[in-house]
Amino acid sequence: MATDYDELSIPDLARRLAETGRLLVQKQIELAKQEAREDFQSTVRGVIFLAAGLVLLLFAVVCLLIALTAATALLLALFTGGNPLWLAGIIWLVLFALGGGLCLWLGKQRVRTRPLSLTRASLEEDLEWARQRLTPPER
Repeated sequence: MATDYDELSIPDLARRLAETGRLLVQKQIELAKQEAREDFQSTVRGVIFLAAGLVLLLFAVVCLLIALTAATALLLALFTGGNPLWLAGIIWLVLFALGGGLCLWLGKQRVRTRPLSLTRASLEEDLEWARQRLTPPER
């Protein structure tokens, strides 16, 4: 194929333009598909972290209830020489809460709120390039 556009006829230029346009559209579709796949995978991982975080926070609530129950039992048993069962509940509460909070934070970071951002940017660049090519030069 000739690369000097001055030597090409109008039909050849039109054919070349159509082929280039078709290739551009094909590449944009491939890019959008790839980016959509990556966004979906990232979102799925984020949702898994969110679910794990919610489960761990549920465990933290259960531990809080156990700790409160044990602390109440300890207060009632003060006269008989209690045992630090409430401390174990608080330790598990803190561990579950930290793990759940970390999972929620990681999950939130991975959920895409603006999908196909690379495709959008590429299309905007292509549009700007086409505008520059189609705008006649100023004299």
